[in-house]
Amino acid sequence: MRPKRSLAVAAMCIAIASIFIAPGMASVLVGTVIESASGRVFMNLFGNHTIPLDRVVPAVYEVEALDVIRRELLRHEGIRDLPILVIDPSGMPYGSPRSRGISHGRACQGLYGETGKPTKHIGECYQIVLGSADALDDLLAMMVALPELTRGIRRIEVEDSALFRAARSAKIRPFRNLTLHFDPVWSPDGTRLLYTIWERGRVRFELLDPLSGAGIGLGPLGGYVAARPSWSDDGRFIAYASLQHEVKVFDTRTRTTRTFRPQEVSLEKHTLVLWEGTQLHFAFYGGTAGFEVYSYDPVRGELQRAAPDAGRPGWVDRAGQWWAFDRRASLSPVRSPTGRYVAIFTFVAGQQRIEVKPLQ
Repeated sequence: MRPKRSLAVAAMCIAIASIFIAPGMASVLVGTVIESASGRVFMNLFGNHTIPLDRVVPAVYEVEALDVIRRELLRHEGIRDLPILVIDPSGMPYGSPRSRGISHGRACQGLYGETGKPTKHIGECYQIVLGSADALDDLLAMMVALPELTRGIRRIEVEDSALFRAARSAKIRPFRNLTLHFDPVWSPDGTRLLYTIWERGRVRFELLDPLSGAGIGLGPLGGYVAARPSWSDDGRFIAYASLQHEVKVFDTRTRTTRTFRPQEVSLEKHTLVLWEGTQLHFAFYGGTAGFEVYSYDPVRGELQRAAPDAGRPGWVDRAGQWWAFDRRASLSPVRSPTGRYVAIFTFVAGQQRIEVKPLQ
C-alpha cells in the first residue's frame, strides 16, 4: 500500500471559530464533516450549539486509522472501493440522524446542521452509524463487518454493540495494535525530527536523530493534542499542549519536561502556545472566564503570569486558531531545513510509519 501524498489534497483546518454558536438557550443542531487525506473516509459529527474539541480532535486521527483499515479490507476482503461515511449522532439535540434527513439511500451526505454551510455530497458510499458513546472497539467492529454487506445493503447500525463486537473479535484483533505516525516537524537546524504517534486513542511524541536513528520519547500526554508541537528558535526546547489543559516544555539538552496547568477552574478551556525567539507564550482561555496568560523563559526557568485584567494578549492573533490540523503538512514528505534529509511516509505491516531518508 502507498500513502496518499498528493499536494492537491487541501489542508483541513478545524477551529472553534468555525463552529456555529447560536444565541439564546434553544437547541441548535451544528455539524462538521471530517475527511481523511485520501478523501475516502468521512466522519460526520453533531452537537448542540457547538462540538467540543475533545470530540473533533480524536476524529481527525480516527478517520486516518479507519482509512488504513479500509485499504486492508479492500486488498484482502473484497469490499467495493466506495467512500465510508461514519455518522456520530451522539451530540444531536433532536434524536437520531434519521430525523435530521441524512440519506439512507445510494447518495450519502454529510450535514453541517443549522450552520448555513452547504451539505457535503459524498455520493454512493458505505454508512456506519454509531449507536453508543465514543467506543473505538465498536467502530473497529463495524469497519471489519463491511465485507459482510451485500451489494444492495451498505449501512451498518448496531443496537447491541457488545454482541456485535464479540462476534467479530477475531477480525478486530489484527487492528487492536494499530499505530500511526503523523505530522513530522524538523528542528530549526535540521538535525532532529519531531513527530506524533497515535495509538488507539492516545497521542505521544517522539524525537528522532536521523544520523544515529535513535529515538527519544517526550513523555505521554493525558489525551489529545490541543496545540501542534513547536520548536523554540534555538532548537533546544519543544512546547506542546493537551486538551486536558496541560502545557509541556521539553528540554532536548537535559531531556527533562516541565508541565504547566491553569490555576483557575473552568469547564471549557482552550490552549494557545507560541514561541517568540526563546520566549514561550501560552494562554488558557475559559470563555466568560477570559484569558489566563503566561510567559516562560525556559533557559532561566522563569514563569510570569499576566495580570487577570490585562485582557486579550496581542500575540494570540499571531498564534492563529485554537486548534488547526494541516493535513498536507501532516501526511506529506517534509524536507529538513538544510536539505540533507526528507521525512516520508511508508506502510509497514499495515501500519503508517515515518522514515527519514538522506538526500545528500
